[in-house]
Amino acid sequence: MANVPTICKRCQKRLGPQVIRANQTQYHPQCFICDSCKKPLEKSFMPRGERLYHPECHEKLFTPRCHHCGEAIQGPYSRDAVGRYHPDCYTQLHHLVCSLCQETIRGTYAYDHWGNKAHTEHSGVKTGICHVCARLMASDASGGGRALNDGRLICGGCHQTEVQDFRQIQQAKLDVIQVMQSVGFAYIPDYIKVELSDDQQLLNERMRASPTGNIHGFTRTSKRLIPGYGEILEHSISVLSGLPRIAFMGVLAHELLHVWIHEQGLSHLSHAEVEGFCNLGTALMLSQALKGPDAALAQVLLQRMEEDPDPAYGDGYRAMAWRRDQLGWSALIEALHNREQALAQPEPERIKAKPRSASFRPAQAAAAPAAPSAASKAASERLNALKSRLQNSPAMDANQPKQTEKAPRPAVSSEIADKVRERFARPTSPPLNQPKPGLNKPGSLGGSKLGKLKKKKD
Repeated sequence: MANVPTICKRCQKRLGPQVIRANQTQYHPQCFICDSCKKPLEKSFMPRGERLYHPECHEKLFTPRCHHCGEAIQGPYSRDAVGRYHPDCYTQLHHLVCSLCQETIRGTYAYDHWGNKAHTEHSGVKTGICHVCARLMASDASGGGRALNDGRLICGGCHQTEVQDFRQIQQAKLDVIQVMQSVGFAYIPDYIKVELSDDQQLLNERMRASPTGNIHGFTRTSKRLIPGYGEILEHSISVLSGLPRIAFMGVLAHELLHVWIHEQGLSHLSHAEVEGFCNLGTALMLSQALKGPDAALAQVLLQRMEEDPDPAYGDGYRAMAWRRDQLGWSALIEALHNREQALAQPEPERIKAKPRSASFRPAQAAAAPAAPSAASKAASERLNALKSRLQNSPAMDANQPKQTEKAPRPAVSSEIADKVRERFARPTSPPLNQPKPGLNKPGSLGGSKLGKLKKKKD
């Protein structure tokens, strides 16, 4: 039986006396070439399947190349949606330098809304985050920040404008009320006591929130019966300490709208409607700051409100924002007073929490107000007088302890003040055989205890 002629692998023709054997096949000398550049192969070559390549041609075609420097990647590499990179090239391209320690980041890292990147821990301590703006910061509160007594961290940027003393609280309160008046809130009391709370856990307990809740303010309203006059409402507001001015004003606006709702007697509103409406006050103050030096922080806080999944503070707010956009402030305020007709409901898609990439919706600017009433003019004049008095008062000593100076509580109105003073006026020399007024009432400030009254002898 004749031998089957041997065939060249490349040209499929019969081989002659000169044969090159490689990769378990045989070639004519002139057919032993690179499948990429078509030039003759030498002793060193790289097979890939049934094809043969020069080592450099094989590397060029099949070895991954760094998308940053263009060189071949021989060892470990990093990759993103665009391509593969040498570890050092990836670090340079993505600026993976820790914002806190300025060292190169390798492996996993943390990042925030502000574009900062940082190691997940430093010296074995987990990297911290600012309680207000969610900026990455060192857990020891270095870099201009500080750690609060309840464990919260405040970054250096937020600490610069932190509201800390009586004067700052009063000025912020008057500024908030003035903005509220500009959009149609005719009466928000300016004499309300506002104090700082150093313990978030305490606010959470008052609000019956979870231990990990993020409550920033609390309003307490109680009823007081004044004999001869009637029932009045007394309000006090606690705001979490450690807030920069714009965040403080946003929380205060929310709480002052709680006061307004109580004063207006709007008890028919649901929890989501109340909290959503009060959050409109927060959004209004933050939107006012978008053109000022606090614009970056205001934008982050507004974005967070759009992302909030809470049924009341998130969905309720976005529903109220939709109603405000549809009606305007004045018509919305009027609709809240209408007990007979339920508020319009937006489509569910409109109130879903927005993803991080979505743009926020700033609060609607105040429309041109109608001619102010006499009461509005009086309230505005009173507010301007209080602000002028506050600005002209002596500056507080920076080293003075917080909250040590008490401000005189302004009267609601001259008529109410006269009636209250007349009812509770204490004579300089009380008549004989009569107890001093007020000492037999619960909660009095009398310094001594009352004993049993002796029966008068006949």
